[in-house]
Amino acid sequence: MWLDELRSDGVLVITDTPVDGKLKLDNDGLPSVIISAPEYRQHIQDGELIKPVTLYIRADEAMLATTALAQGLLLSTGDRKSSLIKHHKAYRIYPANNQPGLALLIS
Repeated sequence: MWLDELRSDGVLVITDTPVDGKLKLDNDGLPSVIISAPEYRQHIQDGELIKPVTLYIRADEAMLATTALAQGLLLSTGDRKSSLIKHHKAYRIYPANNQPGLALLIS
């Protein structure tokens, strides 16, 4: 699973906290991925994405795109304005990679 790979690469992955308002994560600028706990529980079943998920990410975009693609996932482009977590961008992943817009690609 992609999140396990990110953890093994030293990325802080948080999936047990509700994200229902503006938050600030004190992680000394380390790479991190946050998925709201209710969304994580309800949109991912048996390791399979069944509904779109928002990920709040602070990390190198080239690494994100490369590791996601290796797992068969396409990330939306990052959006800093819609992010609920300071210093993070909001990305979306969709079941069957049915992105309604451009995906994050690194050349």
